[in-house]
Amino acid sequence: MSFKAKLKVAGKELNVLSCDYSLKQETDATGRPSAITRGGKINIT
Repeated sequence: MSFKAKLKVAGKELNVLSCDYSLKQETDATGRPSAITRGGKINIT
């Protein structure tokens, strides 16, 4: 399935070719979440 995505920043409209994100969350010794999600990165091309 394909779709057209646009990003509006500072009054400019840009085509989005790809988008990737990652989030950070602390885990305990068994790998289960032990805190709320804090921070991350969003990469848009």
